[in-house]
Amino acid sequence: MWFSLIRFLFVRKVTFNITYLKRATCADNAAMENFFGNLKQEMDDGEELLSYGGLKKKIAEYIEYYNNIRFKQKLNGLSPVQYRTQTSQSAA
Repeated sequence: MWFSLIRFLFVRKVTFNITYLKRATCADNAAMENFFGNLKQEMDDGEELLSYGGLKKKIAEYIEYYNNIRFKQKLNGLSPVQYRTQTSQSAA
């Protein structure tokens, strides 16, 4: 996969800058660790997945739920997308 990506970038002559801001800390990964912890915990419904496509579909459905349907008390009872929309509108 990486070879295909590198070949694509080379053929397309895509340029990009890589920046190194600071050394990584545990806090940098906290959001992703939390997300994947929730994903594993909430998606384990005992159903056996027989294909990669089935797994991909379940993960896409979970991400949709996680961002748009699930409500958080810390976000005033809104979903993450609703909260971002509300705060961006009030800031404008």
